[in-house]
Amino acid sequence: MKAVLCTHFGTPDDLELADIPEPKPGPGEAVIDVKAAALNFFDLLIIAGKYQHKPPFPFSPAAEFAGIVESVGAGVRDFAPGDRVIGWTGWGAAREKIAAGAAHLVKLPQNLDFERAASVCSKRHDLIAVPIEDPGEWQLPSAGLVRIEDPETGRTFEANFSSKKVQREFARIVSERRDRRDAIFRRQAIDFLPLCTDKDYFPILHSFFEHREQRLKRGG
Repeated sequence: MKAVLCTHFGTPDDLELADIPEPKPGPGEAVIDVKAAALNFFDLLIIAGKYQHKPPFPFSPAAEFAGIVESVGAGVRDFAPGDRVIGWTGWGAAREKIAAGAAHLVKLPQNLDFERAASVCSKRHDLIAVPIEDPGEWQLPSAGLVRIEDPETGRTFEANFSSKKVQREFARIVSERRDRRDAIFRRQAIDFLPLCTDKDYFPILHSFFEHREQRLKRGG
């Protein structure tokens, strides 16, 4: 079968089209006849050797795919040959066929074509930042003179936690750091939900995801 292979780190121009043996399904796996594979910025990183995981050569890019189940291995009961599926793996989908774990497959609705399915699958990484905050981190306790050791440098110094000036300066620094953090999330269009340890988080999470779902349905 044909496969797009990365034989050494480089650019898309360095990829090769080659003939390789067809895969066979192992226990818990299915072999998929790939009809569409999604390529993303992630793939540029992995073929350049700039991604945190570096597969052994040769390997195929593309982590998401859509296709038809050709065969299944022992223990696979939820899928059968002929099923239309979408799936994901760490890499390796830019080839005519791929063996993938059945746990990474989802049956494809009949009204969804293979190209659209692969595109949807490639957007499964949905990032929501959830900073966990403690009120004790926002202000200094009135504890008098306290000796502090910097865990990185080992340097020790003393600070008067009861000093109003020291408390105000500490609160200012904490506030500025939170503002910078939140600004980064906003610039990158990342949803974020700060949670506080002194409040019940369940109603906050429920309300957040309820409103988020409504917003996404409106295309926002």
